[in-house]
Amino acid sequence: MLIKESQVDSLLNNCTSSIKNKIEVSDYFSVYFYRKRKIGLAIKYVQKEINYYNSINKKDVGYENALYNKATFHYYENEFDTAIKHYEEIIKLKKNTLEQNSLIGIAKCYREKGDFYKAEDYFTKAIHRLKENNSSISLFKAYIYSINNYKLINTKNSILSSIKLLNEVEKLVEHERRLQTPTKYFIFNLAKGNSFSSLLKLNYKNSPDYLRKDYFKKGSFFFKKALKYAKKNKDSNRISLANINLGSIYITQKKDSALYYLNKSLKYSPKNKYNKAITYNNIGDYYTNKKKLNLALKYTQKAINVNFDINENVKDFKPSNLQLYLTNNKKLTILYLRNKSNILIKLYNKTKKNLYLKKAIKTIKTCDRLVDITIDNSYELKSKFLWRKEASQAYLLGAKASHLLKDHKNMFYFMEKNRAILLIEDITQNTNQENLPKRITNELYFFNKKRFELEDLISRKNISYPYSRLQDSLFNLKKQHKTFNDSLKKIFPNVFNNKAKIEALNTLKKELNKNQIVISYISNNIDFEEEIILGLVITRNNTFSFEIKNSDSFKNNLLNYKKLISTPLKSKQDFVNFKEVAFNLYNQLIPSDSLKRQIKHKHLIVLPDVTFENIPFEPLNTSKKNLEYLIFSNNISYQYSISFYKFNKKLKRKISNNISFFAPVSFNKKEAPLLKHTENEYKNTKKVMDGNFYKFDNATKYNFLNNSSNSKIIHLATHANASNNPVIYFSDSILPLRELYTYKNNADLVVLSACETNLGEIKEGEGTLSLSRGFFHSGANSVISSLWRINDASSSKIMKNFYANLKNSQSKLEALNNAKRTYLKNNQLSETSPYYWASFVLIGDTSPTFTNNNYIFLTSTIVSALLIFFVFFKKRG
Repeated sequence: MLIKESQVDSLLNNCTSSIKNKIEVSDYFSVYFYRKRKIGLAIKYVQKEINYYNSINKKDVGYENALYNKATFHYYENEFDTAIKHYEEIIKLKKNTLEQNSLIGIAKCYREKGDFYKAEDYFTKAIHRLKENNSSISLFKAYIYSINNYKLINTKNSILSSIKLLNEVEKLVEHERRLQTPTKYFIFNLAKGNSFSSLLKLNYKNSPDYLRKDYFKKGSFFFKKALKYAKKNKDSNRISLANINLGSIYITQKKDSALYYLNKSLKYSPKNKYNKAITYNNIGDYYTNKKKLNLALKYTQKAINVNFDINENVKDFKPSNLQLYLTNNKKLTILYLRNKSNILIKLYNKTKKNLYLKKAIKTIKTCDRLVDITIDNSYELKSKFLWRKEASQAYLLGAKASHLLKDHKNMFYFMEKNRAILLIEDITQNTNQENLPKRITNELYFFNKKRFELEDLISRKNISYPYSRLQDSLFNLKKQHKTFNDSLKKIFPNVFNNKAKIEALNTLKKELNKNQIVISYISNNIDFEEEIILGLVITRNNTFSFEIKNSDSFKNNLLNYKKLISTPLKSKQDFVNFKEVAFNLYNQLIPSDSLKRQIKHKHLIVLPDVTFENIPFEPLNTSKKNLEYLIFSNNISYQYSISFYKFNKKLKRKISNNISFFAPVSFNKKEAPLLKHTENEYKNTKKVMDGNFYKFDNATKYNFLNNSSNSKIIHLATHANASNNPVIYFSDSILPLRELYTYKNNADLVVLSACETNLGEIKEGEGTLSLSRGFFHSGANSVISSLWRINDASSSKIMKNFYANLKNSQSKLEALNNAKRTYLKNNQLSETSPYYWASFVLIGDTSPTFTNNNYIFLTSTIVSALLIFFVFFKKRG
């Protein structure tokens, strides 16, 4: 019989003998109600217990236990921020009895919030502390929690990290008899099976056949071992879980035995919500592979319903924002929603019923809301990037359904949501923070700068420092930074309101002039069989979409095109090969004759997808017979997204000089050879531009950081490299991309006359983390950057004409495109290879940097004359 709340209250009221008795009663019934899953009552009585401790100012082990229980109860109520607050209180007590458990508790809260990288920080910290205390059983649990978190991150690096931890677990189990139990062996083998299963699924299409077979063999082997230990313990939930994983890995091989294991899972754990939802989803995957789409939809919808705790037979369900926030395992929820949309699109292809497409779009909109909510509740940038990647596949499905439905409004929305959203939000926050007191902005600058320095040290594994000490320093710094940020959000809520505004299609169309055409692309892998590549064409009066059908041919052309444009074409046969490849790619990217006619002699604004973000359209060949570059008939510029362009253009920029020009020419670094032609670039620009010019030893990183921020143009004629951590070279040292995030500029234009400045780590759904993006982040209105290792002689010629054009009041668009045309006109044979002239691309605003002074003088003269005329007649009257 369940004890009632009123009975416990009565007992506490009558318990007058001592506070100690009241503490004992409160503690007993808080745990009692927790075990009965009456969490609200458990929280009520553990709070009474804490109040009694506070009334006698006693903070002993009992008080610590009460705090820990309260944090845990809030965790099970999905009140993660409150739980974190109480776990942090325990750590501040510095009693060390529950510190490690509290670190794990915080990590679990961040994991449930979807901030997997923040969770990783706390799991890692807990593991270090537990190693120091030689607590083998708690260490085993921490390892397994961390391994499961790595599975949620689900990158190649995270899975390899999980395998390293599994090796540590294996050593631990070998040396600790208390861990040699069927339960611990089940957990270990399941985790090991998951690591190989994740590697199998992570890059299935691009992995060699022998590797896929090896991953399948090892994954299924460890899952079967886990199943054996679960059966030995007669643990129905774990038997179910092992069967789920066996069913899932057999689905990758399209084996019918998958359904056998999944049905077994339902049999053994009919009431476990997590097991049931994922089993239904996997059955949906099985039937999708079998092309039994109605059954696939039925089971995937059951997975969604069970996940949200509603009747599993409801056909359509739209969760509220609160339900989305409270849902456990948000990554699986997105998977279920994506799978449902994919099935609905396949059903449309089979039946041609538009209803399926409309339902698919609604489902992706739900997915979109969940991603936004999760990103809003994530602190770590890497976690936000992870969710942008998850969203990317959903947005592609939304764009596909919208394309089939000819719903261009929603198609444009999904394509815009797939690009540079975090960049907009970061710049918004940077701009808003300028309104904070100087003392606070200095503090924020310090946190960011110190964090980037520590992260760089850790990534390089500097041998002069113990790795764990660096990790600990970074952990403590992040913790302080978050506490500081959280306090600022309460005091200055408007400063931290940085939601990105998505541009509407109708607004864009009204603002385009008759000479502008936007072409936006989106592509990605949805499943193992199909790749989708879509385009949306937008003019002032018209909008239409298309699909590039032969994805394998497109990818081959793209690969060959990249190779041919990034090296000189030396022979006649090289030009013949390029002419064919560039013509074929042109016909795929601009697929219809009517579109080809429509874009001719227009300003083409290209929004490339991340998979071909770094290919120039200018060298595309528009003729089957001859080599006729697209640049001969079109001015071309690029945008991350229309939403980013519109937002960035509105920012106010304060300038005090025309240009800051940096040309180190020679470098201290051995890997950076002499750039003798950049001296000509320096001299030519100095002839036509007034400003600050830094050459040789004056072109230092210090001078750049301290003397360039208020320039209308920033020009860097130097070396750079593209990697997961791009850097740009000065005469004395390098500037990593990370440091650009703590630098501020007001430039209308940044010219990166250096190698590969538009390349970097690709983040699906967000873009390339390049030096170009870094300069936009720090304030630039537009950037000219390079796509490959440039030739400094040809670059110097192009830049000479570019600045002459720019100073002559040509727009940035005209100045760059005309400089390229002039180069082609004045050179011949191999020197006309795209390698020499097509690397530089203009991203962002295309308007003039300088207006015609004569025009301004004439306008002001006319205005003055009119004013005199008006005053003269007024006096006569």
